[in-house]
Amino acid sequence: ATPTFPVDLATALAQPGAQDIITAALPEIQTNIAAGATQFATDWPQIVATIQTLAPQATIYVTTVYNPISPQDPLYAVFDPAILAINSAIKTPGAGYFVADVYTAFNDYQGSEPLVNFNWYTGNLDPHPTTAGHELIYQCHKNAVIIN
Repeated sequence: ATPTFPVDLATALAQPGAQDIITAALPEIQTNIAAGATQFATDWPQIVATIQTLAPQATIYVTTVYNPISPQDPLYAVFDPAILAINSAIKTPGAGYFVADVYTAFNDYQGSEPLVNFNWYTGNLDPHPTTAGHELIYQCHKNAVIIN
């Protein structure tokens, strides 16, 4: 992204008809997102098996995927089903690795400090965690468990 991307995006979204274009594109976006989640569910066990083969003595920690979009944002519902599907694959019982359930921790968070930088309305499309988000992820790793 260019340094002017947030401003360019805000300008584009403010144009007449922009919402109609986004709305028209949502079904295809949802289809592609769902396909990616399905592919992940296929690839994930193979990835883990490869790691376990290459490093049989390793203790493996896996982090669930959080949704960087606020539940109040209409796009939350576009992405959340795919994120839940990915996390379902990650949380496979008996897979032999520790799971740091960041998704649930972010979802249940009651604090006032934002956990992620992403804010569609201000043009900040950075989905990465804030300092508070990183702290919560750290706590999740400290409390990671093996799913049986």
